[in-house]
Amino acid sequence: MNLNSTEPVKSTLIQLVLDCMESQDAINKVIDLDWVKKKRDWELAITVEMAEFCEHVSFKWWKKQSPDWSQAFIELTDIYHFLLSRVIESEIPATYLAKAVERHQTSPIQNQDVRIAKTHVYAKEIIHKSTGKDSLNAQQCEEIMGLLIALAEFCGRTTDEFFQFFLSKLQLNIFRQRHGYKDGTYIKIWDGREDNEVMHDLIQANPELGLNANMLYSALEAAYPEAARA
Repeated sequence: MNLNSTEPVKSTLIQLVLDCMESQDAINKVIDLDWVKKKRDWELAITVEMAEFCEHVSFKWWKKQSPDWSQAFIELTDIYHFLLSRVIESEIPATYLAKAVERHQTSPIQNQDVRIAKTHVYAKEIIHKSTGKDSLNAQQCEEIMGLLIALAEFCGRTTDEFFQFFLSKLQLNIFRQRHGYKDGTYIKIWDGREDNEVMHDLIQANPELGLNANMLYSALEAAYPEAARA
């Protein structure tokens, strides 16, 4: 997972994206074994998640708001799930996403107002690309991937952290499916907080959880509301 390895960056990134695609395909098959044939509207899903992202980055100028960068970052990894699904379904080579990660790394922006303004611009770019009449093509997927990496950095996260949290979120998705997400019996709010936030805080408190899928799953099991397991 370390992008600073001695292996050439491009090949490292390609393998990383391939690993993400394999993991995404696996969780999609848990939900629907024949998911590729169903031709889901991944673009609409990306657009909806992007709107949720905007809720956390102070776009409502008509009311008092403060950005919640941690929650915004979580939404970005959700968008990546849907982007990967489009890439897999359309048989777009992993090299497109890998190139985007390699090319679109940015420098941190210290000024909060500037960071918020650029975040809004990039968010609109993703929404614009996702709301066309056709499915996203390879070039558009590459561009969105680059924008996601830039937005993650605006949220104060590194590229490594983006991919690590994505893989962690896959464990949460598996946990959800095994606890009734599809049939509607899963409890998403854990003691007043969304499960995404609980997982994020678990990893922040113990970073090793983000590197060990089994440990993370066990931690989620332990944190799941007692009433839901009764």
